[in-house]
Amino acid sequence: MARVFRVDNPSYADLTVQECSSPSAAELLVYRDDSAAAADHVDGVWAFVDHPDLAHLSVYVVPQGRGGAQITISYVKTQALAGWVRPSRFKNRLRCTPKRPAYA
Repeated sequence: MARVFRVDNPSYADLTVQECSSPSAAELLVYRDDSAAAADHVDGVWAFVDHPDLAHLSVYVVPQGRGGAQITISYVKTQALAGWVRPSRFKNRLRCTPKRPAYA
């Protein structure tokens, strides 16, 4: 599971994503579990957090109709469906390594 912090500026993001409603159009299927506390790595399971120091990954969501996203994601209702639909060069960027706090 990756703890994800959503940023408002793409220059602060580790990854830019575009959300799409069709799982067949996405590269990564994401199961959102904001109550998850486990830090085990499972591709496609994201918990959105409220503070960047708690996150493994920061993402900027590119608005619909604009280009520039590095990957497209679609949310799924069960964890069993989460994961990569096709190979992506960004797969290793989603590994769960805690960020170093800015004051360290």
